[in-house]
Amino acid sequence: MIKDGKEILYQKGHLGLIFDPPALMELVRSKIPGFLDAMIVYSGTLSNLTGDFVFGERFMATLADPKLGRSLALGYDVLPLDYLSVE
Repeated sequence: MIKDGKEILYQKGHLGLIFDPPALMELVRSKIPGFLDAMIVYSGTLSNLTGDFVFGERFMATLADPKLGRSLALGYDVLPLDYLSVE
């Protein structure tokens, strides 16, 4: 991520650190009875390395596959909503 013009490593880890999909679905089924075929479940994210949330001007991420030697990269700019304020 970019914060105040400087690049910050915000998160780093491997896929195994994210909640295992079958275990996540087992948890969801234990909490929500009934038909789940149309349900979307977000699995969460990795812990941040900064110890706190950081709101920057740009977010970048790379998903790398070291076995196949390939990766996907993304990036987007963050534009704060000027009508909201944090006090």
